[in-house]
Amino acid sequence: QVIMINYLTDHCKLSNPVGKQMARLPIDPMYSKALIVSTEFKCLEGMLIDVSSYSYLQCDDVQEQ
Repeated sequence: QVIMINYLTDHCKLSNPVGKQMARLPIDPMYSKALIVSTEFKCLEGMLIDVSSYSYLQCDDVQEQ
């Protein structure tokens, strides 16, 4: 999964510069990729709301178990 979203290269090194940016965000790699790409499309604010909602829902699911 992390290779598919361009987080790691085929040689398991951080990809430049996207992988290094993603590594600085303490969230799921899919969410960090979404946030980084959203800046290119000028929709970061909306994506922040979505990612925070999904992250909260995941935490809530774990606590219920």
